[in-house]
Amino acid sequence: MVNLALNAKLELDPGTGSYSIVDECTTISVPEFSVGVVDTSHLNLLTPHRTFTPGLIDNGSVTFECHFTEATYSQLLAVLGKKKITTVIPPTGANVNWRITAMDEDAAGALTPVTWTFNGFLNKLGTSFDEAEAIVKIKGEIKCDNLVTVA
Repeated sequence: MVNLALNAKLELDPGTGSYSIVDECTTISVPEFSVGVVDTSHLNLLTPHRTFTPGLIDNGSVTFECHFTEATYSQLLAVLGKKKITTVIPPTGANVNWRITAMDEDAAGALTPVTWTFNGFLNKLGTSFDEAEAIVKIKGEIKCDNLVTVA
C-alpha cells in the first residue's frame, strides 16, 4: 500500500459535480490493484500441473485518516455506504466520486500533480482518540468501484 506525503489531498464529489476537500487528512493511500486467478485445470491435461488464467481486476480500497472536525465527519457520514446519491433501491442518480491529488517529483526535481479519480463508496468510517497527542482522528476506507484513472 502506498501512503502519500506532503501536499496530498483527498476530495469528494457527493454526486453534485463539484469536488470539496476532505479537510485535515494526515494519511491517504492510493488504490492497490489485484487480479483474480481462475483455475483452468481439467482432467485432459497432458501433465499433472494446474493451469490458470487472469480473472477480473479488483481496484482495491483507499484508506485515510484525518483530524476530527464536526464538518468533516458530517460530510463523510452523508455519503457512508452510498454509490449514488439517492434514497431508493436500486440506487439511481449521480455517482459519488473521489479524487486524490499528490505531487510527483521528476528527475529534474520539478513537482507535477498526479491525480487518481474513481467512483466508490465509503464502506468504513470510525473515530479514535489518540491520548498521546490528545486528538480525535477520523479513519475511513473507500471501496473503489469500476475504473480508476491516473493522470
